Amino acid sequence: MGEWSVAALGYSILLALVVASYALPRYLPDSEWTQMYLRPRFARRSGPYLTESRRDRFRRGIQTLGVSVIVCGGGVGSGVLAERAAPNSALQFTLLAYMFIGVILGVTLAVAALGSLLLTPFLPARTVRGEVAALAPPLAAFLEEYAASGRDAGEWPDFSAVRYEAPLLEEVRSELAAAYACSRPPVPELHAAHLRALADRLRPATT
Repeated sequence: MGEWSVAALGYSILLALVVASYALPRYLPDSEWTQMYLRPRFARRSGPYLTESRRDRFRRGIQTLGVSVIVCGGGVGSGVLAERAAPNSALQFTLLAYMFIGVILGVTLAVAALGSLLLTPFLPARTVRGEVAALAPPLAAFLEEYAASGRDAGEWPDFSAVRYEAPLLEEVRSELAAAYACSRPPVPELHAAHLRALADRLRPATT
């Protein structure tokens, strides 16, 4: 394989990655490839109803900033190697292309991450609207299950990420958010009685 074949292969891979990063989330958001490669762990949403919380936004901004540093570093490294490559060779052109793409992509990621971090304190809570009779049973069942089995019922959601329009649900949600943060979830052995009491307050709305 000649130098120009290597350069063409490199450009093709870069183009395919760029197209895939935009096309897969847009046209195949629930596909296995999108979930596996384009939905990293730090992009998960920990609030109820898959709502992004401020904690999620902050964590994603910090890790995206770290990725931008790595990408920029790779671009700068490609530029250093390009200076040592044979002048006007396919290898030098390829390394220069990697340098420009790496630096531009890294700076773009850094700007997006900094903007996300600056806007995190102003991220509004999602307003959950709906019939109390429809929303109360799942919440009551979740509290009962968590009181009985703890983390076997699933990860504790960040209740500060949402606001309920219904007063009863909002009252219970506010108490949950104040008592148990996402980083310090309730312990069934210690807080089961409280969780069951909150679930009982929702029972009249489930009938």
